[in-house]
Amino acid sequence: MTRTFQAVFENGTLRPLEPVNFAENQELIVTASDEGAVARSRLSTRPYNPRNVEQEWIRDHASEYVDQWVVVEGDRLISHGMDGKAVCEEARAKGVTSPFLTRVSLPDDLPWGGW
Repeated sequence: MTRTFQAVFENGTLRPLEPVNFAENQELIVTASDEGAVARSRLSTRPYNPRNVEQEWIRDHASEYVDQWVVVEGDRLISHGMDGKAVCEEARAKGVTSPFLTRVSLPDDLPWGGW
C-alpha cells in the first residue's frame, strides 16, 4: 500500500504537515520534490506568525478541551475532537489553509515513566 503525505524538512527534521500514523518498523521511502522548494520560497515571503493569539486562546480554554485535538485560528475555535486528522480536515473544509492543530493536555499533568 502506498500513502502520500506532505512534509517539510526544517532544521534537520522531516516534519509531516498533519498527524501521520505508521506501524512499528514500517519501511518508508521518501521522495523529494522541487515543487517543495518553490512552495517554501513562496511561503517565506509571508510574515512570520508565532501564533501567540492561538496559544493564548489554548491557555485560556484548555480545561474545556482536555485530551482533544483543536484547531484555533486567531481567537476562534475552528474545530475540535478526538481524531486529529478529522479535526484538521474539518478545519481545511472550513477554509483554513494553514491549521494550527494541537492536542490539549493539562499543564499540571506529570510525565509518566512507567515504573
